[in-house]
Amino acid sequence: MKNELTAKLEQYIQDCICYYDLPGLVIGVGLCGRDYTYQGASGFRNFDTKEPLKPDAIFHMASITKLFTSTAVMMLLQENKLRLEDKMIDILPTPSIDDKRYEEVTIKHILTHTSGILDAKFVYDPKDKHFLYSDLEYDTLATVIEAASGIRFDDFVNKKILLPLGMNDSEISITLRPDMVIGHSKNEENQITVGPYFEYQIERASSSTLTSHVGDMEKWGKEVLVKKTLLHPETYELALREYVPIPEMGQQMGMSWFKREQAGYTLYGHIGSDPGYRTAFWMCPELNLHYTVLANMTRTPIKKICEEIFDILRPYA
Repeated sequence: MKNELTAKLEQYIQDCICYYDLPGLVIGVGLCGRDYTYQGASGFRNFDTKEPLKPDAIFHMASITKLFTSTAVMMLLQENKLRLEDKMIDILPTPSIDDKRYEEVTIKHILTHTSGILDAKFVYDPKDKHFLYSDLEYDTLATVIEAASGIRFDDFVNKKILLPLGMNDSEISITLRPDMVIGHSKNEENQITVGPYFEYQIERASSSTLTSHVGDMEKWGKEVLVKKTLLHPETYELALREYVPIPEMGQQMGMSWFKREQAGYTLYGHIGSDPGYRTAFWMCPELNLHYTVLANMTRTPIKKICEEIFDILRPYA
């Protein structure tokens, strides 16, 4: 079984590079019930120099960061240092928006993207419980975590989440890591080009600044599926619980965890998208499996790739 699945995944990565015209792709898989792991890569970490991409390459993880930020909030909730119903206006030194409705915005609203705020303006009322994805509002959670813990956000995640899990090559990066895979895009002639570069800054720490590789994400997958050392099982259940539907996506939103269905199974995870990168982490508790997909090009068809990988994995779980 293991050799057969490995061969299929190896072939799939090669096919993706050609079929989707990608500079590089890395896939990491864990079938926890089968004691099977896979980490493979194809293509280039730099398309200009043709330096080969390897499985241990460090990637900008984009919005996968939000799963770790959510976990930090849930850890503080578990320690009775925060409540999901706490009002943001009571925590932030300066409210992110000058509108009386902001008085009703809670931590839960930010975690579930239901504050109704986009680009510092209310599009919906918070009480409407309407999903509206907002990176800028999510970034305020760094201040929430710092206020409740007394520890700077990046230090909290690095020391209380990544270090205990043994994710030794991962970090919340507030400056560009010199060892990170270079991002790519396509020009007007549909040719692969190097860049643009993501601008790292502390203000974006809680939404987009995790850097990692599939080996470390394997440890994250085991934590959330099996070990559950950071949070009590019931706290993980609370984080994954459906809070609001997202009809236009055919998905649901938990505490920063997206929930989707495929082939009769439920998956939880997050997709990341920043200039030069597309990333994804998904897990399926019913099949006790998880996988990570890392691509170093903007507008990689990450959703389709994730669906195709799950179809490959299902029969072997």
